[in-house]
Amino acid sequence: FSERLATIKFNRPQIKLLHNVDVSVHMDSDVMRQKLLQQLTVPVQWVKTIQTMLNEGVIHMLECGPGAVLAGLNKRIDRKIITLNCDTLERFEQATDLVREWA
Repeated sequence: FSERLATIKFNRPQIKLLHNVDVSVHMDSDVMRQKLLQQLTVPVQWVKTIQTMLNEGVIHMLECGPGAVLAGLNKRIDRKIITLNCDTLERFEQATDLVREWA
C-alpha cells in the first residue's frame, strides 16, 4: 500500500482535512500519506474526530459505501448529526443535491 500511495499526487486540500488517527488537521501531502498509512495499523479516534467536527459546526455528514455503520456510530455520539448514506449512485446524487442546498 505504501509503495502505491507514494505514486499518487496529492493536491493541497481546499478545506481542512481532519485525520482520525490523531484528530489533527494536516494539509501537507507527505503528512497526509503518513496518516493514511497509520489508519491501517493505528486505531482511529472516531468519537474524538466527530466531537471535533461538531465543535467546528459540522452536523451534516456523508457515509459512502455499503451499510450504515458510521451513521449509527454518529447517532450514538450526538443525535443532532445528520448522516446521509450513499451506498448507490442514485443515493450519492441525492445526497450531493442536499449538500448543495445546505451550503
